[in-house]
Amino acid sequence: MLTYRGHSKEVKAISWSHDSTRIASVSDDRTVQVWDVTSKHTLYTYRGHSDVLNAVAWSHNDKYIASGSGDYTVHILDAATGKRIFAYSGHSLAVHAVGWSNDDQRVASASDDHTVQVWRAI
Repeated sequence: MLTYRGHSKEVKAISWSHDSTRIASVSDDRTVQVWDVTSKHTLYTYRGHSDVLNAVAWSHNDKYIASGSGDYTVHILDAATGKRIFAYSGHSLAVHAVGWSNDDQRVASASDDHTVQVWRAI
């Protein structure tokens, strides 16, 4: 149906918005890219991490995106603008998975440091 070619290196993870209109993708190119499924156009590119990205997840209300990185952090982005709202730095090694609670108040993040951490995101 479609192919998106916006990243310059290996794509590590993707996540659909819950309204099925956008996809967020993360890559070894250290970017989060959010693109429109219909037009295939990049809506924005976030470059705030300092290492490769491994994980991405939309909040259930489609207002936020969480991204996990080899820089040991999780960033919370405003899904409409791509601006960073918050950076969580509780891990001591790379983050490989992120997930939102059903009420969109908390994020769980999993890391090479052998922990899953649950924390207030918003």
